[in-house]
Amino acid sequence: MARPKEFDVDEALQSALEVFWRKGYAATSMQDLVAGMGIQKASLYATFGDKHQLYLTALRRYQQQTFEELTAHLAGATSPLRAITEFVDEVFEHTAKDGRRGCLCVNANIELAPHDGDVAEMLRQHHERMESLLAATLERARSLGEIPRKADPRALATFLLGIVVAINVLGKQRASRQQLQALRDQAIAALSR
Repeated sequence: MARPKEFDVDEALQSALEVFWRKGYAATSMQDLVAGMGIQKASLYATFGDKHQLYLTALRRYQQQTFEELTAHLAGATSPLRAITEFVDEVFEHTAKDGRRGCLCVNANIELAPHDGDVAEMLRQHHERMESLLAATLERARSLGEIPRKADPRALATFLLGIVVAINVLGKQRASRQQLQALRDQAIAALSR
């Protein structure tokens, strides 16, 4: 009979996510994970598989969390345009304060996607979901007259996600607040054209 888990699997996974997010995939050792998760190496392997499988599970969790948070924020807004502006502002403010950590998905795109097909596919699917969510919100904004009728919600969604990625990448490079603000301002200005 299998012994019951002596640790909270959900908490351990969240701890692994934090370790990967802070250090990156390549720089994270199994010892870092064991220490960060507070579990034995055998328990880690038995529950999550190898380092790569644990990373994929942590990345999936991060994607789910960010998608659900953004969905709730956008769906509950009486002004779709204001909700999108708040989203861009939040990315800007977070990055301007502590940009070295970046976004786990952006980090994965840079570090792993070029040579890891599993990560690349997960990121592609997540990007499509995020873009569709933003496009639907921008469509609502257009129908309410908050953005011009001629606006293309899908193209704007693609542009906004590109700006979010750029803010995160430049934040990791320690860009100035003014540089990040310029990106934020151009994103918001594009919504009214």
